Amino acid sequence: MSNRRKITLSHTRTSTAIPAPPIALHEDIPPSKVRCPQCASRLEVIETPSGARTVSVVYLAPAVENTAHGLESFMAADAGPELICPACRKRFDPAEPSSAIRPLTRTQTTR
Repeated sequence: MSNRRKITLSHTRTSTAIPAPPIALHEDIPPSKVRCPQCASRLEVIETPSGARTVSVVYLAPAVENTAHGLESFMAADAGPELICPACRKRFDPAEPSSAIRPLTRTQTTR
């Protein structure tokens, strides 16, 4: 797929291909993963360069699977450090210990 747009100039009626500006993607910054302390849903937080955040539900907890308010929410840059869980609408601080996702404990079996 070409990264060019076809533009027709109104005063000349000719077409000129002009390269489109590159879209700034921030794929090098991985999303943060947190857990809602109220409903235990697992959330993914993507922060934009302007400071705004998109909070998405990655795993919907059984406690809210029938009553979830939403699966994604957008928070403006001036919303402060707290997050709002899209599923249960609880406001929480992602830095508190109850929001951390604990690593899976895998037991090794001996044969």
